[in-house]
Amino acid sequence: MLTSSIIQLLGWIAAFVCAFLLGNVFRPFFNSYAAKKGENLATKEDIAQLTKIAEGIRAEISDKVWDRQKQWEMRRDVVFEVLRSLGQYDNALLELCVAYSTSIEDVDSAMTSRLEKGGNWNRIGANLDGTGFLVVAICGDTLYKALSAYLKGTRAVANDILNGKPERYTASQGDRANQIKALRAAVRKELNME
Repeated sequence: MLTSSIIQLLGWIAAFVCAFLLGNVFRPFFNSYAAKKGENLATKEDIAQLTKIAEGIRAEISDKVWDRQKQWEMRRDVVFEVLRSLGQYDNALLELCVAYSTSIEDVDSAMTSRLEKGGNWNRIGANLDGTGFLVVAICGDTLYKALSAYLKGTRAVANDILNGKPERYTASQGDRANQIKALRAAVRKELNME
């Protein structure tokens, strides 16, 4: 029995020594290991949350950039349409002036030419008015005001030509050049090309 008591006592001493070693020697190691693991887990969760926030911000910025690009493309398309229409409009005004400047030797031919050029002038003017509505809806006030001033001036010239004063075309070239210069500046501003 003595041997079994000694074995039992030695078992208790070994358990006590192991408990002492675990409690006093290895505990700081385990505590620091557990703390580091907890810190790593918290950092991983923080990184995941920050990544999610960053992706949301990136998507929002991307949407805003895309919207801004699409708006610019719409403005560009309207501005290009205005420029195309203005070229046709100015040519139609010149043709109207020529039709009314020529002497009337053949009345039928002259009247046909004048009616044709007047109809062309009106058709192109109507198209330009439609483009003007797009300018109001999509572009800024500067372009609209410059376009309106140009149209007002050229319509006055056309009205004078139709009333038998074709020399008004030549006399108005300086004013129209200034209006075209204002239009050019408004177009550059609209397209952010200043």
